[in-house]
Amino acid sequence: MDYDLALLQRYASKRDAEAFAELARRNSSLVYGTALRILGNADDALEVSQECFYKLALQAESVTSSVPGWLHRAARNLALNERAAIRTRKRHESAAPRIEGEPDPRWRQVAPHVDEDLELLHKDLRETLILHFLQGVRQEEIAARLGVEQSTVSRRIEKGIVELRSILEKTTSDLPTPALAAFLTAQASLPTPAALLAAQGKVALGALSTVQAQALVKTTASKTAAPHPSASFWGGTPMKIAACALVCVTAATAAITLAPKGGTEEKPAAGPNTVPPAAPKGDPKSNPKALLGSYDFTPSRERPVGWRGDGTGRFPGATPPVSWERKRDGNGYAAKGILWMTPLPNKAISSPVVVGLRIFVTCEFADLVCVDKASGKILWIRSNLEFEALSEDERKAYPTIAEKLEPLGLQLSALNNEAVGALNALQGAAVASEYREPPVLTKKRALEKQIREQQQAIDKKLFASDWPQNIYGFCTETPASDGKYLGAFFATGVAACYDFDGNRQWIAKGTNGGEEKGHYASPIMAGGQFVVWGDPEMRGYDVVSGKVLWRVPSKGSNCGSLIRFQAGGELVAGVQTTCFARIRDGKPIWTGRALEYSFTSPIVDGDTVYFWSAGFNKELKAYKVPASTDSGQLSAKLTFKKPDWAANDLAGKYEKGDLNASPLYDGGLLYNLYCGGGLTAHDTTTGDLVYRKVLPMKPRTEYWAWGGASASPALAGKYIYLMDNQGTTVVVEPGRQYKEVTVNRIEESFAGSKEQVQNLASPWFEGGRMYFRSPQYLYCIGEK
Repeated sequence: MDYDLALLQRYASKRDAEAFAELARRNSSLVYGTALRILGNADDALEVSQECFYKLALQAESVTSSVPGWLHRAARNLALNERAAIRTRKRHESAAPRIEGEPDPRWRQVAPHVDEDLELLHKDLRETLILHFLQGVRQEEIAARLGVEQSTVSRRIEKGIVELRSILEKTTSDLPTPALAAFLTAQASLPTPAALLAAQGKVALGALSTVQAQALVKTTASKTAAPHPSASFWGGTPMKIAACALVCVTAATAAITLAPKGGTEEKPAAGPNTVPPAAPKGDPKSNPKALLGSYDFTPSRERPVGWRGDGTGRFPGATPPVSWERKRDGNGYAAKGILWMTPLPNKAISSPVVVGLRIFVTCEFADLVCVDKASGKILWIRSNLEFEALSEDERKAYPTIAEKLEPLGLQLSALNNEAVGALNALQGAAVASEYREPPVLTKKRALEKQIREQQQAIDKKLFASDWPQNIYGFCTETPASDGKYLGAFFATGVAACYDFDGNRQWIAKGTNGGEEKGHYASPIMAGGQFVVWGDPEMRGYDVVSGKVLWRVPSKGSNCGSLIRFQAGGELVAGVQTTCFARIRDGKPIWTGRALEYSFTSPIVDGDTVYFWSAGFNKELKAYKVPASTDSGQLSAKLTFKKPDWAANDLAGKYEKGDLNASPLYDGGLLYNLYCGGGLTAHDTTTGDLVYRKVLPMKPRTEYWAWGGASASPALAGKYIYLMDNQGTTVVVEPGRQYKEVTVNRIEESFAGSKEQVQNLASPWFEGGRMYFRSPQYLYCIGEK
């Protein structure tokens, strides 16, 4: 589905003000530019633009086709009406100001007529010109949106511009077609007034229904005979004053204040990233029938998300792409199917999480990054430093923290804000260009190093790190969300919780000195708790306050992530080191030695846990979950037959026959992707090997370093996606026979190097899009 239309329908059905604000942001330049060309006056254009979006909010249910096309017609009609009214009242300017950066005075002659004459073109030509010239959409994206070939889009653009030039001859006869195309292209980058951007979320009218809105507009308009002096923001018209009144009603109704509660020994601490408490966006109303992966799915307390979506790697509501490419082309890259690439502030191997209109991902060494889902623009970066996470008593014991570290933390916050602008400025050229690190990131890394060294100087044991962090980094853990808050966990032992506007709710730190691999498990949200594993122990934090509700010590190594499932009607959290706890009260359960050390994470389907052991036997097993959390143990249910790989079947040098990727269950089959690029499918009833296949990929495996094909398999819609660490994704159909659909390749290297970067993160799917991250970029592949 067209993403603009999906946003509008989401607003129409759920009164999702955030969806409408995003829709308005995406189309504000189109609407404002249309009004400005016709009226020639910035203030008048701003008024018309605000009224246009307000009209869209009222008529949201009736718009069923192209939203940009509807907005263009509405803005044109409103601007023409306003121009007539201005002339009637003799309030028009004697000489309209030139558009900033106007390349040719001939443009002033035709600009007021362009939008009116566009309506005279055939619908296909008009829509294509609006998308390409007035919104700046690339031809390949237009083709995907309209369901036509890119060559068709090119022909429509060529024919449309010639026909538009012919119609405009009545205004000026000396404007060449190439000049007209150049002028139109410049319209896509017109700066949108800050006042319009500020008003976009307000125009959505919060949770009021269309009937209520129309009734209030009618009532307010009847009582407003003349513009109110204080209504300058809305231009003073009755409709706009009514809209402002609606905003006030909505704000008064929706306001919520959260006061952080006190904690225990890991009391949430403030820091330079703490913003004065603000109302969260509200508790989204989750659609209990919406499938994960669909645009309608909304995370909730009952249906939280994190690593691999809900932990299974299945996104049944998605309709994702199957073909894309990025390959070297001279000094740059040629690409298809990539909607945007967002440069990230640093590398990491954690996966992205999609929540509503935002994407969250972590970056070295302690950053949580929030990205706008539609545009790929970074919204904010928040660092989560160890000294910030100390309890009040711990901070008092180290006066140097306030003297030296807190000022450095404030400097880092300022650099984070500067980095947002610098990285967003690079995004437009990212798909076709080599990555070039902006200077602000060099400053940021130097400051982060200074902070870490200063922490070590204060207390080397308290701020200790383990050797694996120098290889795998501090950001292997994927964030988790309940639809209202976002929890992040880092290999420093720091846990933090944010609302979606970047306001930190709390931050806390676990103890150090635990098992060296104890901080690499992705956390989960469950039953109003944020549950992490490290040190080694499992801890349950209250999501709202950050209070430690319980902790369960564990023995043994662990590299896999936490799992969440139900047993006997109770929520359970566990890891494969035989550490299982009941969420409700943190009671340790099932303490036997069934599940041992592994690089992978187990998955649960029904009453069965599927688990691969990294021990001497390297066995894939199924275990039965006890019927109660009060008694019993995990019991062996089935051992799967091993695949017989030949000596040279799998790629790589080391550990190529091991598993770093976690299993995928679907339709009675268990799929496993080996580090060296082999795929197996087992029957979960008999344990028999259904097939094994050497995939068309060449993963790179290294001892104690990157692990070949480490991204876990994902089922999105009707296809399985298999990724290695060298930019290759193989798409296959699920079933008892291997059926390959496509093989896709993303080429990417660090600046100054031809060596392929290594991708280890698992992908996320929503609607017609796939999101995944490399060390340098967050990718969006699929439909506009």
